[in-house]
Amino acid sequence: MKTDNPPFLFVEKVQFGAGRMTVLVRMASQAAETTPQQVRLLLERYPDLPHHACVNDEGPTFAAVMDHTSTAHLLEHLIISQQLRLSPAAPAFSASAPVPLYFRGATTWVSRAEGRARIEVDFADDLIALEALHNALADLSCLAP
Repeated sequence: MKTDNPPFLFVEKVQFGAGRMTVLVRMASQAAETTPQQVRLLLERYPDLPHHACVNDEGPTFAAVMDHTSTAHLLEHLIISQQLRLSPAAPAFSASAPVPLYFRGATTWVSRAEGRARIEVDFADDLIALEALHNALADLSCLAP
């Protein structure tokens, strides 16, 4: 499967381990952090994003940081959201109910100066995880600075 990268984010490597996909990305400096405008564009397609559980310094959900976090961190949550949509056993999202915790993820800087980050996301099916990555990257393309 060919994965087109957004012009501001390049996937350097995708690796699959036991139940965990690791994606190494490099971001252009002007797009290393999300903006409120970018998040607003994505919320129509991803209404579940604000409700994702998220370990951060500002609150218990992704909503606390989603409009000023790294683009790699946003990609992590888009991949999780896509996996929830694509997985046959996943229930439909409801804004009144919390998002089920089927997949966990983590994003860490490899080199902030170089715009390089590591995204790790759980998966149940490697092909669904790869399709989720592909779809998330396609959706990120609309956010080009």
